[in-house]
Amino acid sequence: MCVIIAKNKGVNMPERSVLERCWNSNIDGAGLSVSKADKVEIHKGFMKFADFYNALKQYGKDDAIVMHFRRTTQGGIEPGLTHPFPLDFGLTKTENAKRMRTLNITTHCAISHNGDIPMTSTPRHRKDFPNDSDTEIFIRDYVTKLLERPEDLKDPVKLQILSALIGHDSKLAIHTAEGIQVVGWFNEKEGAYFSNFSNAVHFDSFKEIK
Repeated sequence: MCVIIAKNKGVNMPERSVLERCWNSNIDGAGLSVSKADKVEIHKGFMKFADFYNALKQYGKDDAIVMHFRRTTQGGIEPGLTHPFPLDFGLTKTENAKRMRTLNITTHCAISHNGDIPMTSTPRHRKDFPNDSDTEIFIRDYVTKLLERPEDLKDPVKLQILSALIGHDSKLAIHTAEGIQVVGWFNEKEGAYFSNFSNAVHFDSFKEIK
């Protein structure tokens, strides 16, 4: 089912024990995105907790970070299918597609997903793209058409379309240099937002984490 943790600047990192519990429930790899000046860096493909934690240790309270722990439902288990996935404005669909599985990359926008996306989990998509995840297909083939400019992330109509397309059980964290936006049911714990906890708190679609 995956777990997303979104932590903005000024918020303490979750304890190692919390991160280990997330990993132990979602053992198919992890990744993170972190704000850097006017871009976002993605570092992913960690297939062992120790490697993920060692990469995370260089960041702290002053960093805005999204962490993702993957549990595979589609597309198989491999480093390139861990989240986040990059989305760059001004590139063609083909150019964006080539960057999707890059393990270390600087991008305009990093997208992490929790759940199943109905529209890209269909038998047709599974037949046409058996080795791709539903999230990868969704970002590569659809989000790149919907969000073509940075301004589109502030367009309420496009954001509502995006929210509807992922389905009511899905959650997203969208990370840009300007901040982190979440959609779906997240829980807040000590200033960090978790996509999976037993007691859910509903946030409005695309609530910005201040």
